[in-house]
Amino acid sequence: MERRESRRHDVKLPGVILAANGEVFATITVRNIGVGGLLFDSALPFQLHDQLTIRLEMEGEQYLAEAVVKHCGQVLANDEPYSSGVEFTKPDGALISCIARLESADRETWS
Repeated sequence: MERRESRRHDVKLPGVILAANGEVFATITVRNIGVGGLLFDSALPFQLHDQLTIRLEMEGEQYLAEAVVKHCGQVLANDEPYSSGVEFTKPDGALISCIARLESADRETWS
């Protein structure tokens, strides 16, 4: 079983999955995020190895990231019935910087 190499941070962020033409394909709620990827909930199921373009808002800014689905499944206890974990394949550099600020804030909290 693969283990992620980076820490994830619990969040609740709005986002969307974009279709190839740039139109919104699905709305998502990002539940956790790290420099290596994120976990989101959606009304639609995604499949293992799906290639996705994700747009999300964090700290008042919008970011894009290309990602691949690493795990997915149905969740009974959420507002949205499906949950998918993705690994970034081509994240926006500004997004990675924003996530790194979360990690710095966490370190300061525990110092």
